[in-house]
Amino acid sequence: MSSSPAHPYIAFYSLRHSVPGSHTFSSNPDGLMSDPGIKALSKKATEEQAACPVTLVVSGNMVTGHIVARDTFEADTTRMVEMAQEQAEDDEAVQAMGDSISAMLDEVGASDDGTFVHVSVQEVMTGAEAINLGGSVFRFRTSEIEGYTIGTVETREG
Repeated sequence: MSSSPAHPYIAFYSLRHSVPGSHTFSSNPDGLMSDPGIKALSKKATEEQAACPVTLVVSGNMVTGHIVARDTFEADTTRMVEMAQEQAEDDEAVQAMGDSISAMLDEVGASDDGTFVHVSVQEVMTGAEAINLGGSVFRFRTSEIEGYTIGTVETREG
């Protein structure tokens, strides 16, 4: 049993069977470690468009939402660019931003090696503060995830 002290009030525990000589984490090209479970959930989301409720610990912050397909990240990003372009009409800076983001999305689509996970984030909890993001889709490097649990966390005022 292992515990992650990433959040001062909540401990995440992971029970794993230990087999001598086996490794539960894999090494990335950048030398960082990542959990194969996150990669498996991300792959399933991409292959079958199956969202999975999850709460992650990233840089000591709790992030709650759903793992979604890379296509969902791309569609959400494209939708935000289109809305900005509609609102800005003929603003050259916004058009240039749209071109840059389009090029970025081409690269994202070309490299799907499990290095990143896409999450429709409902809330980010930093200490005593909860920031509602209403489902904005984020792209996280899997090696930066310090811990996770299946399911989402809801905050309530009061």
